[in-house]
Amino acid sequence: MDINEQQVLNPWTSMWTKPRATIAQVVATDPKRSVLTIVSLAAIFPVIIMILVSSTVFFAFFPQIHFNLTGVLLAGAIVGAICGILGLYFSGWLLATVCSWFDSRATQTEMRAAIAWSTIPNLWTIPLLLIQIYILASGFVDFGNGDGSHLGSYMGFLTLLNIIKFIIGIWGTVLLCKSVGEVTGFSAWKAFGCILLSFIIFALVIFAISLLFRL
Repeated sequence: MDINEQQVLNPWTSMWTKPRATIAQVVATDPKRSVLTIVSLAAIFPVIIMILVSSTVFFAFFPQIHFNLTGVLLAGAIVGAICGILGLYFSGWLLATVCSWFDSRATQTEMRAAIAWSTIPNLWTIPLLLIQIYILASGFVDFGNGDGSHLGSYMGFLTLLNIIKFIIGIWGTVLLCKSVGEVTGFSAWKAFGCILLSFIIFALVIFAISLLFRL
């Protein structure tokens, strides 16, 4: 794609509907653009959400116990960012290697860009996660006060949010396949096959390592 002859896309929004064109533009301009920022955010927020949810439940049942929640959140954010970046480099290497077996044209840098930018939908679910925390917190407060009258409403909202997140997660997988397909020169289905093969290889390696530790 000649970016001088095409409309310049904002990858933060265009990834939703134009993944191939967006990744083509990113790779043609700067394949390292915002990659580490995206994967760091994508890894940090789930960790923070998990800590907040866990602390909400903990304080609801043990209000007399206190600890430095800010410090825990900061440590979680740092660990999450590091794990996200390491995970990106490993998955980029593994997927680029597997795709190269099928005559892929993608470099590891381009593969990392495809993986990172396809997680954009996950970032847009952060407001949903915050709403879930509020609902959970409200539910535990009411439960702690002996009021279960709103439990059905809370569960209904949580179910709806989970359905929305599930749909977004499925679409994120579609975007990943299309993005990997763009940088490799594959169809989305062929890219999906390579992604699945990479996952199987990784799972088999982990399984083999676990067996070694049991010997």
